[in-house]
Amino acid sequence: MRFAIPPNSEGREHDERDSGQEEVNVIVAGSGWYRIDGEDVPVRVGPFLRFDPETTHFFGRCANLRRDEPVGGLDLRSSLDA
Repeated sequence: MRFAIPPNSEGREHDERDSGQEEVNVIVAGSGWYRIDGEDVPVRVGPFLRFDPETTHFFGRCANLRRDEPVGGLDLRSSLDA
């Protein structure tokens, strides 16, 4: 699934406990940070981030970014039972 974080906004904090799915995200446009289990981790285009179902996370924008440009990424999910 492709996602876009509009300018001047951030994603919602969540985990995948209910679905039991692991999640892999990759940023394909822009940059910002992920809050992963309470820790802010800067991200840019390229690296993959893998989250266990229990990992709480969300994407945010850095204050020094051009806030008129959206950030885009891909969200891949898979059940650990598959």
